[in-house]
Amino acid sequence: MDIIRKPNVKLSRRLGFEVESITLLSETGASLTAMNYGGIIEKIIMPDRKGLLENILLSYDDVQSYCENLYYLNAAIGMTAGRIENGQLNLEGVIYRLERNQGVHHLHGGSKGLHHQRWRIDSVEKGTNDASIVFTYFHEHLSDGFPGNMTIKFRITLTEEHHVKLFFEAVTDRMAHINLTHHGYYNLSGRRNADVGEQYLFVNANRYYEIDDDGIPQMTPSPLGGTPYDFHRMVPIAQSYHALTNGIDHPFCLERPVAEQGPDVLYGDETSGRWMQLSTNQNAVVIYTNNGDFKNHRGICFETQAVPNTVVSLMPGETYCHETVMIFASDFDKEKFYL
Repeated sequence: MDIIRKPNVKLSRRLGFEVESITLLSETGASLTAMNYGGIIEKIIMPDRKGLLENILLSYDDVQSYCENLYYLNAAIGMTAGRIENGQLNLEGVIYRLERNQGVHHLHGGSKGLHHQRWRIDSVEKGTNDASIVFTYFHEHLSDGFPGNMTIKFRITLTEEHHVKLFFEAVTDRMAHINLTHHGYYNLSGRRNADVGEQYLFVNANRYYEIDDDGIPQMTPSPLGGTPYDFHRMVPIAQSYHALTNGIDHPFCLERPVAEQGPDVLYGDETSGRWMQLSTNQNAVVIYTNNGDFKNHRGICFETQAVPNTVVSLMPGETYCHETVMIFASDFDKEKFYL
């Protein structure tokens, strides 16, 4: 493994502090580049079945768009992932009023969320078979409406076997709510203008949460069978485009007994031969097929987390641990995931 560190001059000038881009480079040419602003992963370069190396993350056309990052592109998300109804967090009877940054609701930590923060580079570590970046952010009690002085660590690892590991860890000095995720927009074709609808998806779920017109999940999950969101066997993503939401923007309940025998999510592009197996210790994954005007359907997000609009309590003395592992490959048995 090799490590390359470079100043990100354009963002540094715009933001008023030094932004550094760090690349983890494997011997095969696969690489991952992340920056200490927003916990943003700029690029993940992976080979196709012929060895062609391409970026499989959607990106802005202008790097300075990450300053505003209106679409939370490839960033760390918190102190909460998803929406909190009416911007009111009820933490054991205590109401915390949060920024209403999407209509009357709170979304993705608001304008002071982790995606807009300067993260400290704690370490850049090179092992015999992998390399890691460790970022740290200190959240000040009520600085964004959320309670708790919290230290949050975000470790990003790339291995020679093309595994990408994302690990969040947090501790607090008082009762707090924390529900983090990483908002990567993937497109395994490696082509900037390719629609993900022709690609394939398997999700280890039989239930999901329907959402209302504002994107708020319903109280109880519903069966997936017979809906456009049923990916319990691998089918093209485009089947979800026929839904009222013009794609997916829903929490899926991850079914643990099956997950122990395989991935929670399997996502693939038959043309390039790139496949991604995703596993997590979270109980849900919000899948979003980028249904809006910005590069419509050219990326898909797998937001591993707790179900949005629910409270995830963290107490002093406890440690919040959130792990997601993605394995990129083109040579594993996929047949059992097909209809």
